[in-house]
Amino acid sequence: MSSRYVFNSNIHWTFETTVFLFAWLVLLGASYAVKKNAHLGVDHIIELFRPGGRTALGLVSASICLSFCFLMLKRSRRHWANFANLPGIEGRWFPIGFEEKFRELG
Repeated sequence: MSSRYVFNSNIHWTFETTVFLFAWLVLLGASYAVKKNAHLGVDHIIELFRPGGRTALGLVSASICLSFCFLMLKRSRRHWANFANLPGIEGRWFPIGFEEKFRELG
């Protein structure tokens, strides 16, 4: 603290060190919690259903998460294709608007 305010020089590596140490703390803590089956979860709504309903809700939740991941992958590839000189992707999975060719016909 004295070097920062008295000598007007900062130790640049300290911030990066704390960020990386905190990231490792989170990763190791999360893996240990999963190993001990003590991970956080909100299951008040799921507890209202019988085991068959819980399985169905789990499958619906997993399918929503996977579809979101695929959408993020597609959009990120479309975004970075311009910078990396990749060929563009034609068509959309979920149309947001009308394409130029379709507007000219209507």
